[in-house]
Amino acid sequence: MDPLPRNVRYIWPMVRIVNVYVTNRLSDKLLSRTDANLRRSGLSFVFSAEEYWAVEATVTIITTFVGGMIAQMAKMDQVMGVLVGLAFGLILPRVWLNDARKRRALDIIKGMPVFLDYLNLCVSAGTNFSGAIEHAVRQAPDGPLKNEFSIVLRDLRSGLPRAEALERMAGRLEIPEITSFVRAVVQAEMRGTSLRDVMAVQAEQRLVERFQRAEQKAMEAPVKLTGPLVMFIFPVTFIVLLYPIFIKFNESGAF
Repeated sequence: MDPLPRNVRYIWPMVRIVNVYVTNRLSDKLLSRTDANLRRSGLSFVFSAEEYWAVEATVTIITTFVGGMIAQMAKMDQVMGVLVGLAFGLILPRVWLNDARKRRALDIIKGMPVFLDYLNLCVSAGTNFSGAIEHAVRQAPDGPLKNEFSIVLRDLRSGLPRAEALERMAGRLEIPEITSFVRAVVQAEMRGTSLRDVMAVQAEQRLVERFQRAEQKAMEAPVKLTGPLVMFIFPVTFIVLLYPIFIKFNESGAF
C-alpha cells in the first residue's frame, strides 16, 4: 500500500515491461541481496527486487538516450555522451537507494530514545512487554521505528515468541543500536532479569548516544565549512575589499 516515489510513477509502465521481459530472469542470489537492501531502506513494500532492477534498467535506457541526444545537438562526440548517460543511469538509482537507507536509519536512531521512554513507562507501570509495545505504537509519533514495532506486534499476535519477533526486526534493519536493544531484551528474558531495568538502561544509553552524535556533528561543522569558505566566501571578500583600492590606483594612472 506504500505509494511509488513521484519520479518512478512517470516511468512505471516502461518499468513493468522491462520487469516482465528482462529482470524476472535474474538469479535468485542477486535478487535476495537486492531484497535485503530494499528492506533496510524501507522500500520492500514499494516494489520487489525484480522491479527495482527494472527501474535501474529503465533509468539507464532513458539517460543513455538523453545523453546521446544532447551530444548530437551540441555537436559533440556522440559515443562520449552515450557513455556519460550510461554511467549516470547506472549510478543514480543506487545513490538514491543508499540515501533512502541512510535517511531511514537516521530517523530510527533519532526516534529510539522517545520510543524506549514509552516502553519504559509502560513496563514500569506493570504492563507486559506486548502491551507496552502496543501502547508505545499507539502513542509514538509516526515514523519508520513505529512501523517496525508494529510489525513486531503483529508477529507477537500471530504466535511468534518475543525473542524471535525482535530478532526478525534486528535482521530487517541491521542497525547497531537496534541490535543492541534486541540482544539486551533477549538476554533479560533468558536470564530472568527485570525488563524494567533493561528498558531504563537502554533508554538512557540511547539518549546519551544522541547527545554524543550532536556534539560530534557540532565539532565537525568548522571543518566542513572550511571548503565553502575558501572557495566562495574568501574570494568574494577579497574582491569587495580590493576593488576600491584597484579603482584608486587606476584613476591615479598607476596601472
